[in-house]
Amino acid sequence: SYSGIFNGAPYNGISEDNFYLVQAVTAAGLPIAPADEVRRRMVETNRRFEQDLSQFQANIGFQGEFNDIDWEVTYGQGHRTRNDTDFGQFNGALLANAMGPSADLNGDGTPECYGDVNDPATLIAGCVPFDFFSGPFSVTEEMVNYVSTNLNDTRITDLEEFGFSFSGSWFDLPGGELGWAAGAGYRASHFNYNADSNKATNAVTGSVGESTDGSLYSTGYFVEFLAPVFDNGEQSVDIKGGFRYDDYNLFDAESTWQLGIEFQAIEDLKLRATAGTVFRAPTLEDLFDGLADSAPTYQDPCIPNPGDPLPPGCAQLGEQTDSQLPARVGGNPLLSPETGDTLTVGAVWQPSFADGLSVTVDYWKTDIEDGISSLGAQYILEDCYVRQVSSSCDLITRTPSYNISELLDLPLNVAEQGAAGVDTEIRYDWETSFGQFEASLLWAYLIERTKLPSPDQSEQPLGGRFTDDTVEDGGGYPRNKINYAIHWDWNNLSVGYLGEYIHDMISDGSPAFGIFYRYNVDSMLYHDIVGSYDFGQGTSLSAGITNITDEEPPFVAAGFNGATSPEIYRMLGMGWYMKLSHEFQ
Repeated sequence: SYSGIFNGAPYNGISEDNFYLVQAVTAAGLPIAPADEVRRRMVETNRRFEQDLSQFQANIGFQGEFNDIDWEVTYGQGHRTRNDTDFGQFNGALLANAMGPSADLNGDGTPECYGDVNDPATLIAGCVPFDFFSGPFSVTEEMVNYVSTNLNDTRITDLEEFGFSFSGSWFDLPGGELGWAAGAGYRASHFNYNADSNKATNAVTGSVGESTDGSLYSTGYFVEFLAPVFDNGEQSVDIKGGFRYDDYNLFDAESTWQLGIEFQAIEDLKLRATAGTVFRAPTLEDLFDGLADSAPTYQDPCIPNPGDPLPPGCAQLGEQTDSQLPARVGGNPLLSPETGDTLTVGAVWQPSFADGLSVTVDYWKTDIEDGISSLGAQYILEDCYVRQVSSSCDLITRTPSYNISELLDLPLNVAEQGAAGVDTEIRYDWETSFGQFEASLLWAYLIERTKLPSPDQSEQPLGGRFTDDTVEDGGGYPRNKINYAIHWDWNNLSVGYLGEYIHDMISDGSPAFGIFYRYNVDSMLYHDIVGSYDFGQGTSLSAGITNITDEEPPFVAAGFNGATSPEIYRMLGMGWYMKLSHEFQ
């Protein structure tokens, strides 16, 4: 904004000598006077984003056998460049000129920018004064073009990997030979983020950021075994297990293990179970991504509902002039790896009386400690002012008028994350005199999805809910997701019907301006018809109609992008496609 002095006091905003401001106050019969804040949504601008990716990956491997032991050596290199371009951002210095003094000193009916409207020699060549006061679409294309700038960011990732392994058998067991494998590997990855210089120097009005770089190196070792401990031709028992040790340059080494069993109880039924520990190192982006602007929705806890007391952590009544607050997000080099436990128990049933039928049911459960996640703006605010957690208060900056000027929301190692569910798959194939049919049903039932942000807080249930998706663990977790299909194959023709069902969810409402509510997001059912024909000699034709009933994505108030969820629902209505392909042999 323009910086000036009015009645001896410095200010930042629009110059009192701005042509359009003078016109507005004159038409209203008002004197020039400072205002606490004037806000205007720039509906005339076209903000858009483009991303270009180029990636190269080369791998080479050698395999062989020596004394009944198989060996393998691999080496790989990769390079990835991502260029992000933001269109329609504003250059701060040029915008300050356009908001500064302006007048029509040459009398041609068009105002010009000046350093001093009383001195024509201070003309700012090429500057187009900005009109903030004449209502929607008062900003012309010439005004926008003068202040607009395009921002270019580059992210470069390099990867180098080397590994070797050995495998073989050791001795005989009642069910067969004991199989084993062992090996080691080295992995080096480098990340470099070059922010646009205008972003790095805070010279633009849109998203700003900082350039960063970092490297992550690791060396890992593993051993595995498969022990067929019993097999009488009808029943069998196999036990498998493994151990892995990983050493990193940025944090402590970690070890993980896994142990599983498969029991062929009868000819038609197999039971299986696997237990183990899990480990995930932070990604390069988790660690080193540069700080950038974000704009999550929020409600200031220091503006309580009428009649409610001021929260204990608030120094005074807050001031909120927008439904979104300026937040900073990015990487956190202090992150540590995620660790946890997993358990899977399941069964596979292939009844002999129904040839072609198979039923698979698996129960799974995962508990993560030190899970990597962000807390979210609303949680940080309530954690500071309601629960009076000082570490959260350190992430918030306020203006003298007690408006929130900035909030820092970096990824953290939260106390605990958990999930459990049941996955069911049913398939049935049968042949007829007029072709072969295949029916399938995949049903994922989510028993629980939880998050414990910190050890001193209560567990947050996320299953069946849609929460703020600007938070890493936010978004939707429907209880049931079902995909079913039936295909018919006859000679070279294949036709299929596919259905996709998404269970309804309870969605959080927008937290803006004290509007706290929850409501039900209806379930969705999509229908598709697909088909293909093989002409032979490598030529085939495929076609389909998607979303036959033309379902629109549901309204989700907590969904940041388009007030819905592109990750869960289909954004387009009914569509069709056709593809002709030929393989040259």
